Amino acid sequence: MDQITPEECASKLFEAVHLFINYSVQDYISRGIIQANEKPRFMRELWGNLNTVR
Repeated sequence: MDQITPEECASKLFEAVHLFINYSVQDYISRGIIQANEKPRFMRELWGNLNTVR
Protein backbone atom coordinates (compact mmCIF):
# COMPACT_ATOMS: atom_id res chain seq x y z
CA MET A 1 0.00 0.00 0.00
CA ASP A 2 1.36 3.43 -0.95
CA GLN A 3 1.87 6.09 1.68
CA ILE A 4 0.06 9.38 1.23
CA THR A 5 0.85 12.70 2.84
CA PRO A 6 -1.23 14.01 5.73
CA GLU A 7 -2.48 16.77 3.40
CA GLU A 8 -3.69 14.22 0.83
CA CYS A 9 -5.36 12.22 3.58
CA ALA A 10 -7.07 15.35 4.93
CA SER A 11 -8.24 16.27 1.44
CA LYS A 12 -9.73 12.82 0.85
CA LEU A 13 -11.40 12.86 4.26
CA PHE A 14 -12.83 16.35 3.60
CA GLU A 15 -14.23 15.14 0.27
CA ALA A 16 -15.75 12.04 1.90
CA VAL A 17 -17.39 14.12 4.64
CA HIS A 18 -18.75 16.56 2.04
CA LEU A 19 -20.25 13.70 0.00
CA PHE A 20 -21.74 12.11 3.13
CA ILE A 21 -23.34 15.37 4.27
CA ASN A 22 -24.70 16.06 0.79
CA TYR A 23 -26.16 12.54 0.57
CA SER A 24 -27.67 12.85 4.05
CA VAL A 25 -29.30 16.19 3.24
CA GLN A 26 -30.70 14.77 -0.01
CA ASP A 27 -32.09 11.86 2.03
CA TYR A 28 -33.72 14.31 4.46
CA ILE A 29 -35.33 16.08 1.50
CA SER A 30 -36.63 12.83 0.01
CA ARG A 31 -38.12 11.82 3.38
CA GLY A 32 -39.77 15.21 3.81
CA ILE A 33 -37.73 16.08 6.91
CA ILE A 34 -36.59 19.32 5.27
CA GLN A 35 -37.75 21.17 2.17
CA ALA A 36 -35.53 21.39 -0.91
CA ASN A 37 -35.33 25.17 -0.57
CA GLU A 38 -33.83 24.70 2.93
CA LYS A 39 -30.84 22.75 1.61
CA PRO A 40 -28.41 25.69 1.22
CA ARG A 41 -29.11 26.96 4.75
CA PHE A 42 -28.92 23.47 6.21
CA MET A 43 -25.60 22.75 4.42
CA ARG A 44 -24.14 26.06 5.68
CA GLU A 45 -25.27 25.22 9.20
CA LEU A 46 -23.73 21.74 9.09
CA TRP A 47 -20.44 23.01 7.63
CA GLY A 48 -20.39 25.81 10.20
CA ASN A 49 -20.73 23.27 13.00
CA LEU A 50 -17.93 21.16 11.52
CA ASN A 51 -15.64 24.17 11.16
CA THR A 52 -15.98 24.96 14.87
CA VAL A 53 -14.70 21.46 15.71
CA ARG A 54 -11.34 22.14 14.06
